[in-house]
Amino acid sequence: MKGLLIKDFRFIFKGKRMAVRLLAIALFLLFLQGIENCAFIITYITMVAGMMVLGTISSDEYDKSNAFLMTMPIDRDLYAKEKYVFSFACSLAGWLFATVLCTALQAGHWEEVLAQAAVIFLILSLFQFTILPVQLKFGGDNGRMVLVGIMAVIMVAALLLEKGLQILLPGVEPEELYLRVTEWVKAQNIWAIGIILCAVWLACLGISLAISKRIMQKKEF
Repeated sequence: MKGLLIKDFRFIFKGKRMAVRLLAIALFLLFLQGIENCAFIITYITMVAGMMVLGTISSDEYDKSNAFLMTMPIDRDLYAKEKYVFSFACSLAGWLFATVLCTALQAGHWEEVLAQAAVIFLILSLFQFTILPVQLKFGGDNGRMVLVGIMAVIMVAALLLEKGLQILLPGVEPEELYLRVTEWVKAQNIWAIGIILCAVWLACLGISLAISKRIMQKKEF
């Protein structure tokens, strides 16, 4: 796996401007959105960093490079695992950068920033667990089209959920609902909630990785 990780990191570091672009985008978003909107900044930078794995998958498929990789001491399961490790490492790096930046600028509200950052990381991780099997199955262009369709389904589902809540809870504004949920969470055992969330996260990771391994086993190069 070490060799695959070195290959992928070298691929993304070919464009040495990427880190500079991420920093410039972060500073621009801070100027545009203000330090009060740290959630958007953390979400954007973490997502951009995590999406770097898609470029490495497309690069491996270019000119049938995957067939060459499989002649080395690398099996298909290891290849799938490496993509998850690489994606997680990139996401974590982007998340840490954005979180430290926002926490430093919002020192007076660092607990709230960290809580938002933790939730954002968990949600984006679940999104990546969906993206990776799709990208491994359909490849570059086709995979992006499928992802657009998935995003459209998620947006429609979110809209239907919002409408459903408005019907079930008439007169309750989204801000008030958010405050109610926040108060309910605070009233619970934070450790119990954390353990449950970690268990769900690990279960989703296991399911996604199993699907990706199966896709790689059946894939023809």
